Amino acid sequence: MQRPQTAAVLFLVLASAFLAGCLGSQSREPLSLASVSTDKASYAFGSSISMTVEVRATDMFDDVTIRVRGLQNTMGDYKLTHRQVVHTSPGTQEFVIQKTIPPCSSCTKLDSGTYHITVALIYQDREVDSKTVEVELYQ
Repeated sequence: MQRPQTAAVLFLVLASAFLAGCLGSQSREPLSLASVSTDKASYAFGSSISMTVEVRATDMFDDVTIRVRGLQNTMGDYKLTHRQVVHTSPGTQEFVIQKTIPPCSSCTKLDSGTYHITVALIYQDREVDSKTVEVELYQ
């Protein structure tokens, strides 16, 4: 008599875990950042930076904003900013963003060192995903 009760309890536990998302394949977000990378790890002041942003979408999305903010100075200001509106289709799409590092470290209150650049994906006024990369700045 113990076997049917054990099987029923086991079934209930597994069914609950599966419904809660603990088992099986994880659901993919309909819109996400697959990856964010830069062309180099370190940059001189005044040099160009190329960022590759890969966006993954399960459907077509219009008016998706890629927002870049980074190189925050001692005053709390971001010295590298960018906004780009894109349209996605199902799959992974690559967007390349070219910017210039500010040329004057004393003017921008940036010192040589490690800085973060955060790329956010915004859809319908909501940040749906973000990724951060580190870069080195030098004189």
